Amino acid sequence: MDDLATDVEAFTKAPDAPRPDPAEHEGCEVKGSGTYNPCLKGGKLPASTDKAAKALAIPFPSDCRYHPYEVEQRHYSRAELDAYDRRTSPTEKACKAYMASIEGLFTNRDDIPPEVLTKFDTAHTITVSLLATYASMAMAAPPPQSRPTPEPAPIASGSGSCSNPFGGRAATHGEYICSDQGELQACQCSGGSCEIVLTGWIACTQPGAVVR
Repeated sequence: MDDLATDVEAFTKAPDAPRPDPAEHEGCEVKGSGTYNPCLKGGKLPASTDKAAKALAIPFPSDCRYHPYEVEQRHYSRAELDAYDRRTSPTEKACKAYMASIEGLFTNRDDIPPEVLTKFDTAHTITVSLLATYASMAMAAPPPQSRPTPEPAPIASGSGSCSNPFGGRAATHGEYICSDQGELQACQCSGGSCEIVLTGWIACTQPGAVVR
């Protein structure tokens, strides 16, 4: 019993074991990352790891999403352009806000954690696609239509030549008269009668000139 009393007395008089200072590891816990050791020696995270933890904690906005849209080959009215802009504006703002929050943490792209960089690039791609679609809509135009075949315009007589309405000499069969609009007009003769046929070819500059 004397030995037991001695042990109890020694235990009760032993100095308290030192307890860790709570401030020593303040801010070292990183929830949800699963990648970085939160309590490194010294109780503080390295600056780069701290930034990475903050970046990983920033949620990717649900409004930052793709808007598939097939631009038609037609004219878009201002009202249609404004409607598309209003519909996609929340997406553009959300994507840009996310990118700005990541850029605020990292000066160099190489310092961004890979899983964060993937989401950053996705937000950038979505933003670019919205701008490209809007630009395509603004520049869209109907497809070019085939030029209708010009109808012949009977002008000449049965003299075997076509009179020149633009001040030059008369044209014979197979020759062309240059109009005041730069169009080559063909002289065609058949059965003793000649007439000028509009070709639609803009290929001359001197009105009244006759070319073959």
